[in-house]
Amino acid sequence: MPQMTRRTFLTTAGLATVAATCVNFGAPLRTLAATLAAGGKVDVGLPADFDKQGAVDTWAGQHRFFVIRQGDQLFALPSICTHEPKKLVAQNDKQRLYCAEHKSTFSLDGRVLRGKPKKSLARLGIELAANGHILIDPAKKFSEPDWDKPGSHLDPTKP
Repeated sequence: MPQMTRRTFLTTAGLATVAATCVNFGAPLRTLAATLAAGGKVDVGLPADFDKQGAVDTWAGQHRFFVIRQGDQLFALPSICTHEPKKLVAQNDKQRLYCAEHKSTFSLDGRVLRGKPKKSLARLGIELAANGHILIDPAKKFSEPDWDKPGSHLDPTKP
């Protein structure tokens, strides 16, 4: 067997790294492609998927938002703190959002309950698509005075 040169080794290692990266990012790239095909909106499923009150954190990591069911309203909130861009998590009971960085807590409607943030979480755009699925539009933001405006929430009990 011929001896491997430094150049051959580095080329082989580089190609292996690129191949591994492509395999690891395959699913996120497919998700990104689906999101871009929907005009940047994220399909989160049917209204019936959100029958329980509280926060759903399925999209908190990859898409950076929670879907919240509160009473007869369904809306989306960013999973990033308003004080500093740190990750929020749904507390165990799914009734509050928590930033571990500065021990800040937000209510499910997005208001600051405790901690350093001075600003409530913005609601993200939400709509019901023709196929009955809920679409979240992270590019649309509704500050607290606009939380009652159309597009900031849905009533999942109404068709």
